[in-house]
Amino acid sequence: MPELEIAVSDSELELIEEIRRTLNLPSIEEAATWLLKARMREQMERVAGRRRAMYEVKKQGRAQ
Repeated sequence: MPELEIAVSDSELELIEEIRRTLNLPSIEEAATWLLKARMREQMERVAGRRRAMYEVKKQGRAQ
């Protein structure tokens, strides 16, 4: 996956560090990734409905 550099303030960095320690993650980058994924899941739930599966729907044959 490509690297993405994100500018954060000192207070945001402190918060990410606190989350890193709480979740026992090995790095700030892992904590930032965890936060991003959690936010994406939250937003997907809002769009798709609560806890709906997000998967590709495969067509099963043709309608005649």
